[in-house]
Amino acid sequence: SAAAAGATTPPPAVAGRLLIWGTGEHGKLGLADPNDREVPVEVPALEGVKIASVACGKYHTAAVTEGGDVYTWGSDQYGQLGHGDVSSKAREPRPIEALAGVGVTQVACGEYHSAAVTADGSLLTWGYGGGFFAGPGGLGLSTWSSISTPTRVPTFGPDGVRAVAVSCGAFHTIAQTAEGELYSWGRGEWGRLGHGGAGSYNEPLRLEQLVEAKSRHAIACESHSVCLDAAGRVHTWGRNEHWQLGYEITGFLNSGQAFDAQHEPFPVELPQLAQPDGGPAQPVKLIGASDTGTVAVGADGRSVVLFGFRKYFEPHLLEGTEKLDSAIVEVCCGDSHVMLLTEGGQVYSWGRGAPLGLSQTDRQQWTLLKATTLDSEKVLHVAAGSFSSAAIVA
Repeated sequence: SAAAAGATTPPPAVAGRLLIWGTGEHGKLGLADPNDREVPVEVPALEGVKIASVACGKYHTAAVTEGGDVYTWGSDQYGQLGHGDVSSKAREPRPIEALAGVGVTQVACGEYHSAAVTADGSLLTWGYGGGFFAGPGGLGLSTWSSISTPTRVPTFGPDGVRAVAVSCGAFHTIAQTAEGELYSWGRGEWGRLGHGGAGSYNEPLRLEQLVEAKSRHAIACESHSVCLDAAGRVHTWGRNEHWQLGYEITGFLNSGQAFDAQHEPFPVELPQLAQPDGGPAQPVKLIGASDTGTVAVGADGRSVVLFGFRKYFEPHLLEGTEKLDSAIVEVCCGDSHVMLLTEGGQVYSWGRGAPLGLSQTDRQQWTLLKATTLDSEKVLHVAAGSFSSAAIVA
């Protein structure tokens, strides 16, 4: 869902070769087998195809080409690959025919559904639609049916609200407009939609609480959501079972337990970003989030604060950032890893497991290290899924 879900859109001019690594279940690495890869490998089926952006979901992956076409691969249980025919899985990338020539600028992968934004501000969704008893999925199409072909969400487009970015969680979706407003929809349990309750919505509803704050980037995860506003503040809402909200929830409805829920956006205090001289805290310039945790990067491009991952009950300053070669320009995270991309095109990772981009002998759990397997590459863009990672290299 990832965080995954929250891939930011790189400038269209940035396109290159796609490398991928991590766990391989459902064929989500696109390498024709379900095996894990700890060292980044190029996806053979996309050789010669210039990739502009990539989104890693929990069980499937999608990539947007320089020309705005979309390839998908991995689990297709609910039609989330968008090929119009539900197969169990596609282990190699396949283009979505329904999106050919549409001009997709960004794609997002949740756990069981996908979404795409086009240059004219339209938004299309496909995959898991929900069920009568389970409640809606994240499609926003006023239906409880799963759909295996990309379908336009009527709210958005050149004649409606112009969408510029989208993020998919497990059962909900958040779209951002050109004006910095957010719309969310899907299953409302734990308050993950942010509308002040746990009600579900199967069509987009504007997130009124953040209209004035103006969103720069929003990420939908499995049971929580995160937004970075125009002033550089981080807001979180939803469930807190991994401590991913960055604060303790108390109040009449909550017992103060770590797993309680926050039903509307609430700002996270980040004293770790305070200036050494006691001046005002630096604003946040980048955020990343996954089902289990949240990451914020300060305006200096070198201060990184983590919370959640079942590790940090409150925001924690990441150690070791003095080894970065240059300022951070992109951050993303999975369920047990964080990746940082610097201005110099270098990748650093923190966490554990195959998605780190380090061979087993080089890994150190929960320690920030350079992903040395990418040393010979100039990396343009990184993305993370729950247990996988991807990079676009020049």
